[in-house]
Amino acid sequence: MLIQVQLLWYNRSGSTFCSTFREDVGFLLERTVIEAVHEKFAHEIFNTASHRFRSTSDIQFAFAYYSFLMEETRATSVREIFSEFHTDYSQTWSDREIRTLLARTFPLPLDVALFRRDN
Repeated sequence: MLIQVQLLWYNRSGSTFCSTFREDVGFLLERTVIEAVHEKFAHEIFNTASHRFRSTSDIQFAFAYYSFLMEETRATSVREIFSEFHTDYSQTWSDREIRTLLARTFPLPLDVALFRRDN
């Protein structure tokens, strides 16, 4: 069934995202992401829900959900980015908030050479 989801994902988004995935574990899900997945794959999810027993064409939802998270992009405003990393409500970024942003943006360990203007 994961093959079906991978093929569907590739046909819809052109992505070659492929992964090994555990089917039988608990997952934390976000309601807004679930709604976006349902909107994008409404027909396939309806078909999966309509089957009384598992079928080879069924979508494995957890895989589809996390594939969606890995591949889907959206435009983000500067205000959203600031709010995401700004935690002390001081109206300016502290050195810790800047380090958090850099650590999430660049591979660790951070290399000072990445941030020099003379490069």
